[in-house]
Order: sequence, then C-alpha cells, then structure tokens
Amino acid sequence: MKLNYFIGITTKISLIFSSLFILDSYPALATSVKFECADRAIAAVTPDAERTSSLISFNFDYFSSSGYSPEVQCNVVAERLNQALTENGESLNNFYLTTGIVNRLPVICYVFNIGEPCNSQNVLLTVPLGTNANQVLEDMLGIRQSAGGPFFERSESSISLNFGKYIQQQLYGNDQLLRIRPTGIPGLLGDPTTDAPGPEGFDAD
Repeated sequence: MKLNYFIGITTKISLIFSSLFILDSYPALATSVKFECADRAIAAVTPDAERTSSLISFNFDYFSSSGYSPEVQCNVVAERLNQALTENGESLNNFYLTTGIVNRLPVICYVFNIGEPCNSQNVLLTVPLGTNANQVLEDMLGIRQSAGGPFFERSESSISLNFGKYIQQQLYGNDQLLRIRPTGIPGLLGDPTTDAPGPEGFDAD
C-alpha cells in the first residue's frame, strides 16, 4: 500500500518537472523590438535581429497630397513608434494603436491603456480630413476588425489594436504566444494644441 502511494507521488512529481521542462524549451519571446522602415513598410525587428516582420504599409494614396514621399512618412512614423516604446520602458505590454481627433482632424496615435485619447503628444500620423481613420489603420496593417480576433477592441467611434500582442503573433505565430513567467507558469503576453501634427501626418501650420 505504502509502495503504491510512493509510486503515485513520484509519478506526479515527474510529470510536473516534465511539464516545466517542456515550457522552458519554448524560445524566449522578445519583450521589446526596434521599428525600422524598408520598402515603404515599417517592420518590427527583435533585439538579436533574428526575427523581423513587416507590420505597417505606406503603399496607399491616403497621403499623396501631403508633399512627402511614402519613404519619408514611413521613417517618421517608425521613429515615433520607437519613441513610444522608450516611453513605455521598452516594453510591448500595454502598447496599443488607436484612432481619434486632434485639432478637429482624424489621427492615428499610440496609447498605453485602452480608452486613453489621442493628443498632440502621442500622434503617429494625421489622416486627410474626411477620411475614416479606422479604415486607414486597418488598411495600413492589412487586417480587418472582423479578422483581428483578440487584437481589436472597439468603442463608439474608434478602434484600438493591441499592438504589442499583434507584434508577438507576427514574429512568433499563434502557437508560441506564450511567455514563460519566473514561476514557470505560461501566460499570454499579452488637450489638442496647434503643436499637433496636421493633415497627412506632419506639423500643422
């Protein structure tokens, strides 16, 4: 009887350690990235430069009247995204893209909490007046809310994308959206002023 009990306990302990070993065998996911622009698209690059994924395309006519080339626009937004990461402690956690209005113009901006508004300090780019910023964000990312699954949240007039989680998925795939915590348990990563950028992404007059 005691022998059977001892064997049962030993088996359970072995299974626990085996599970922890399997979890630890997952490659470590990047907690941060660097944004770079190439071929009119912003890509996320892991610190070791071993993984990269194109995220935001500028191959659209939305900003053709701005006077800036897609390459210039792409580099400006990539720089602003890198600045946003610095503000967020180089972390992809709680890193969102959303839409809003600044200086009565539709904009796309970054925030660190769902529900935070766009303002003159967090604008990534301004879309042309009369253009649906939600549609522009979807087109530039190449995904739709209906297909965005857990990445999108919607309010009355704007959408928010969990950009940090989306980047992880693009870099590592759905089957590796796991981050090993120190305990070994897996978990999902998961006022406008005239200084605000004006039409089509750059400073207002």
